Amino acid sequence: MVQRKSLGEGIHRKVTKYLVDAENEYLMWKVKRFTHNNKEIEDEIDTERFKHVKNGVVVECGTRIFNSANISLGESVYIGHGCFIDGYHEGPGLEIGDNCWMGPGCYIHAAGGIKIGKNTGIGPHVKMLTSYHDMHQTGKPVIENELKFEGIEIGGDCDIGMGVMLLPGAKIGRGCIVEAGAIVREDLSGCEARIIKMKDGRAEPHEVRRVI
Repeated sequence: MVQRKSLGEGIHRKVTKYLVDAENEYLMWKVKRFTHNNKEIEDEIDTERFKHVKNGVVVECGTRIFNSANISLGESVYIGHGCFIDGYHEGPGLEIGDNCWMGPGCYIHAAGGIKIGKNTGIGPHVKMLTSYHDMHQTGKPVIENELKFEGIEIGGDCDIGMGVMLLPGAKIGRGCIVEAGAIVREDLSGCEARIIKMKDGRAEPHEVRRVI
């Protein structure tokens, strides 16, 4: 069971599982409000449907999760309202590291695999797409061509701005900021933040490189 205190004293919010369709093709998560005096039976998150889930995960209402058996969620992961998340039925799936935050309205399709490092923020309405149709085949519509897959990797301690679009093959190094509205389709894993000096044997704050 996951609980989060709301603004009202004595009121909590809890994430509960809710099956949307009869075939259980996807899960919708809802947030219920209740008081200490509420005797309603509280459901718990069905973590068995996921590949792996750690403690403290919060998924807000309106989020739809497909193929959850191919999704791993780290400790204290927060997923905002109205996201669409598909772990895909095969392949490496989706892995979100500890203490990650995802804003509302994100579209995450992990057909080619998506890995998000620890302590990374994903802004509202970010899109991640890991598949595309082969455009070199001719003689038939593009949408009938072979489907290709390329994964996305985001290092830890990153900040992905609002409305960013990550296309197949995008890779972001640790400690990077991707500014709002950017489109990333190449491997930028070499653009990691780096330690610029040491103090008393400890690293000073990282230099952060911006990715446009």
